[in-house]
Amino acid sequence: MMGGRLLVLLAVLFIFAGAGAADRASAHFASTGFSDIRVETQDLYYSLYLSEHDLDQALSIDGDGDGVLSEEELDAAGEALETFVSNYLIVTGDGKLSDGALEKIELTERSGTPVVGMTVRYRFEQPIDRYMVQYGVFADGTDPNHRNLATVHLGGQSIEQVLSPTNNLIQIKQGGDTVGAGDGKASWVKTLKDYTALGIHHIWTGFDHLLFLFGLLIAARSFKAILAIVTAFTIGHSVTLALASLGIFSLPASIVEPLIALSIIYIAVENVIGKSTARRWLTALLFGLLHGFGFAGMLADQLSDRVALPLFAFNLGVEIGQVAVLAVAVPLLWLIRTRLLAPEGRQHHKQRLQLGASVLIGGFGVFWFIERIL
Repeated sequence: MMGGRLLVLLAVLFIFAGAGAADRASAHFASTGFSDIRVETQDLYYSLYLSEHDLDQALSIDGDGDGVLSEEELDAAGEALETFVSNYLIVTGDGKLSDGALEKIELTERSGTPVVGMTVRYRFEQPIDRYMVQYGVFADGTDPNHRNLATVHLGGQSIEQVLSPTNNLIQIKQGGDTVGAGDGKASWVKTLKDYTALGIHHIWTGFDHLLFLFGLLIAARSFKAILAIVTAFTIGHSVTLALASLGIFSLPASIVEPLIALSIIYIAVENVIGKSTARRWLTALLFGLLHGFGFAGMLADQLSDRVALPLFAFNLGVEIGQVAVLAVAVPLLWLIRTRLLAPEGRQHHKQRLQLGASVLIGGFGVFWFIERIL
């Protein structure tokens, strides 16, 4: 009886937790913006790129409701877009505020995702020694998970910074470096911190990646098998993350995201039919290559020539976040299997638990697959 009640309880918790994850899945893939900031003596050019989904959520500019913005719809939204950038981008030069002029609106792509690009020119009457940029997009609580990968082009060099609702200031000194609020100077320490935090945030909000990993692990029979699976998955996604981020080889998100959903379905089916897990590490390695392209989605085409540190830090963050999740999930799985299930018929209960969890995992995979191909 205890085993049966536990299975029901776990199923209910899994359904509610997974439903919330599924509901937030779209936000995970659409909550990243990009900024290219070009600094000149008396001018600052800010090119902001936001996904069509994000912009429509904020301004409701998709007139026909087909989920795709057209040139005509952008033209009609010109005034609304001007107000948007005026409200959420604030630029000062030596303490003086510039209103900015929206010079260009375009439909384009970043990292394989359709985005709307908006270029704003901030003009000052005299040469500027220090610029201050405040990024306020979705900082009003609309999307607390929103991140923006900013690249500042200054004096022949490019410097990256990750912007978020709680880290939204960039200070730029002519002839110097780019820094975040309160830092004093731009440094490799800040880049390491920003991109490590971005990697942790990405995996913790990457419910499809975590669900895939959980699907791999629930059928593992020993700690050695778990270690082999996690190591293989890490190697796989690290390889393709580097290839895509360095611009050597990548796949568009329109292909990668449905395939990731299919990988979840595949693992779920393997668990249900009871296929041998002796070589599951190889499955983890191969699908890890696919998931690495998903991890790289936000970095591809964004990093400047100084790519090594941001790439290393982002991957480090992904691994830290993954280890943190496993540090909770693996002992919990062991506890359920060895302590909470009734001794009588324990093996039978383990099989039922694996079957029920796998069916749910597969269900989310089907949901995400349909969502991503429509």
